[in-house]
Amino acid sequence: MAAVTGQASAGESTSVLTRVGQTQRIRALAGAHARRPTSQVSPLANIKSAAKKARQAEKHRQRNVALRTRMRSAIKKAVKATGAGDATAATTACQAAVPAIDTMVSKGLVHRNKAARHKSRLNKALKTLKASKAG
Repeated sequence: MAAVTGQASAGESTSVLTRVGQTQRIRALAGAHARRPTSQVSPLANIKSAAKKARQAEKHRQRNVALRTRMRSAIKKAVKATGAGDATAATTACQAAVPAIDTMVSKGLVHRNKAARHKSRLNKALKTLKASKAG
């Protein structure tokens, strides 16, 4: 009971509350370093060429993220159009998605087999949609 109230008994050197407070402080200090944003270039490079390479890598990473997002958005738009059942919108969305996918392959951001799989599935869904509308 003495430990709960914060008073140390004869056998205890510190109370439970004090130990809990220390643990919270330690966790807070440990978590402070983990909250750094990952998108900033780390200033660890001591050599000019290494610092330049780090800057270039960050630029390339941001560009790649944007291009990959553009491809994924085009695919989602095509899938949504085919799911809605609108054949003309699905056709135009697929026609827009295929060059976006091919661009990612040429830039080396997506493996050619993955691109082929995406294009195949889009075309299959479009073909199924057109067949269901015709028949």
